[in-house]
Amino acid sequence: MLTMLTAIETMFTSDDRLMVALAGDERVAALLLPKLRAALDDVAAELCLTSTDLRALLGQCKETEQAVMHLRFSNTQPRLDLSQTGERLGISRERVRQREARALLRMRTEWSKGRA
Repeated sequence: MLTMLTAIETMFTSDDRLMVALAGDERVAALLLPKLRAALDDVAAELCLTSTDLRALLGQCKETEQAVMHLRFSNTQPRLDLSQTGERLGISRERVRQREARALLRMRTEWSKGRA
């Protein structure tokens, strides 16, 4: 979803002529463009996670899942691939993939509950 919003925002930001083409009139485009950008900003702000949100969501995961997520997606150290993460934790590459998938599902579920 964020990728799509970013693509749309980039498209309109980088080429206002597209909005003119869609609107058919520069005056209409001039009125629509700020409203579209504001709407996109509102949606993007709703979808953004703060670091506090992320820590809370990660806290809902099991210890091994937290370790996998930290090793795979850390901003404080080089990110490891599945095999490297498995070696570090003493589990198979497939087990790392499963734990990662489980952690992401758990985090998405918790995030959805908090937003409902």
